[in-house]
Amino acid sequence: MKHMRNLPPILLTLAMLCGILFQEQAKPDAARLESYHDAVRRIVEDIPLEIGPWYGTKVKAPEAAIQLLKPNVIFSCQYRNRDTGRVATMTLVQCRDSRDMAGHFPPVCYPASGWATDAEPSTRAIRVGGADVPMARYEFSRLARSSEHGLPQAQEITVYGFFVLPGKGFATSMSDVRSAASDLRVRGLGAGQVQVLMDSGAGVVDEENVVRDLLAPVIPALRAIEDDTLGKGKGP
Repeated sequence: MKHMRNLPPILLTLAMLCGILFQEQAKPDAARLESYHDAVRRIVEDIPLEIGPWYGTKVKAPEAAIQLLKPNVIFSCQYRNRDTGRVATMTLVQCRDSRDMAGHFPPVCYPASGWATDAEPSTRAIRVGGADVPMARYEFSRLARSSEHGLPQAQEITVYGFFVLPGKGFATSMSDVRSAASDLRVRGLGAGQVQVLMDSGAGVVDEENVVRDLLAPVIPALRAIEDDTLGKGKGP
């Protein structure tokens, strides 16, 4: 910056114009962006409701979340395992602008809904469909009224979550999302986020098996979000 200030005014102006021109050229064109988002939406909408012993019922996303995220597509489904009775909810959301993802992050949105953080989040990689997917594991709890007796009852949940960033891959940190948002080459491609929520108490091994089961058929959607060439004639 010191050297920039020492440039003659005409050269400084030219340098600034070149920088602006480079940024504009780096932005994907509108047709390519629309093609990318259309392809991602179609693949996400094809995520199955039946996955092995798991069968699902779609869950409507809260209106507040839709207004916050301005999503291109949301898939939210509660799955129940026919063999074990285990229940888990999987949500995949993909935004057209990665900056819209900032408010949809477990350390932010769960406490805002009355959940207390029970432990520091931990990060682990879970092998899913041939890929090692880094995920953050969160624990939350709250007191809720029992519908039967009206007495406070403790609820404890565990959430596994991660982001998918076009051209960048998987991430667990909001700082990675902000970094991607600062890159004009991929900002318009947006970002994806996956959360798998379940009741606590079954143990980490069982939790990871649930995550692995539910995410196995989601890998094509994650790869589509990650593929920053999608929309350039290299469809999935």
